[in-house]
Amino acid sequence: MDNVIDVDKLVCPVCARRLSLFQRTLKCPGQHSFDIAREGYVNLLLPQQKGSLDPGDTREMVLARIEFHKQLYYKPLADALFDLMSKPASLLDIGCGEGSYAAWLLQANPNINYHGVDISRHAIRHAARVNQGASFVVASNWHLPYVNQCFDFVLSIFSPSDRKQLERVLKPEGRWINVTPGENHLVELRTALYANVTALDKNITAKGWTTDDTRSLSSKIILDQASLQHLINMTPYTWRANRRSLDQLRDCHEMSVTVDFRITTRFKGTK
Repeated sequence: MDNVIDVDKLVCPVCARRLSLFQRTLKCPGQHSFDIAREGYVNLLLPQQKGSLDPGDTREMVLARIEFHKQLYYKPLADALFDLMSKPASLLDIGCGEGSYAAWLLQANPNINYHGVDISRHAIRHAARVNQGASFVVASNWHLPYVNQCFDFVLSIFSPSDRKQLERVLKPEGRWINVTPGENHLVELRTALYANVTALDKNITAKGWTTDDTRSLSSKIILDQASLQHLINMTPYTWRANRRSLDQLRDCHEMSVTVDFRITTRFKGTK
């Protein structure tokens, strides 16, 4: 099955009117048009929404993510997410990256109506190439080009979000599943890279939202030299950490690392 742009859920990023499909082009009544790339995605990110010439993950970071996720270190997280979703369901994955989570979720349930959005064109290009039957869009989390109340779930994995946008695109009974790093996430790696390491917990409060479910998922993984370098290169550590510390880790043949995820499910309003 080819990639499918679910045009029924998309709006024009310029005028917010509904888009229609004409062969390989999406058009709105205002005659704004957007071509579908040969990989099967569409770029709806406007120049004024970019913030930089090449926003989001770079090509090098995407390649590192691809190689790291081939080893399935984070697949248990996808399994836990699948258990939280009704089947079938419509899902918007904001900051979907290069598509590894899409592949794992669709493998578990091919009936998920999966939509992935990311600001990185490099990530979306690969995600669309390897996930047939899903719908992928280049766009900003602050300007989601989707119609109102069209998704059962919005998923954000280590991805910032605009709460007003989440509320707008979720159905009235929809759920926002937010994955954040727990306090011990990659603590061994952070200790090796930084002189001062504090507990890491990016769990957030969300005013106007009610927490439906909270769970933690923690384990140890053993990284060989190649996987360790891929992990470093797919994160901001690659340019934030001390260069000497990065060089020392290149000679590390194996490292035991903690992965620690916090999964919070919320809905808008009160019980």
